[in-house]
Amino acid sequence: MKFYYIIAVLGIPFILGGCSSQTQVVNTDNNLIIADEEFCIAHTESNISSDEAYGVAKNSECAMVGTFKEDCSCDPETYICTFEIETDKPDCSPVCLVDLKTSEARVDWRCNPDSQ
Repeated sequence: MKFYYIIAVLGIPFILGGCSSQTQVVNTDNNLIIADEEFCIAHTESNISSDEAYGVAKNSECAMVGTFKEDCSCDPETYICTFEIETDKPDCSPVCLVDLKTSEARVDWRCNPDSQ
């Protein structure tokens, strides 16, 4: 019986996750294009796609810090999409935080306090 509780508890993050997939069908010159796009859920009037969040990050101070991947980690409680940034700054693991409600981005340096 405990086994079922473990599965149920471990499955909660997958059920309550901050991202959702949406399939979009586009008709261009009688050719159908089916695109599966990931959306970050912000529980506001409009949710933004992971691609849109990446665009916000790309056009912010985050782009000046280093390079980052297109994949973000969405937090449904804070409505923040997090992109890991690769940089040369020692003892730091910066991330770009995109606020899904305001579509604003900022850098969180996440540096080791002993290195400063």
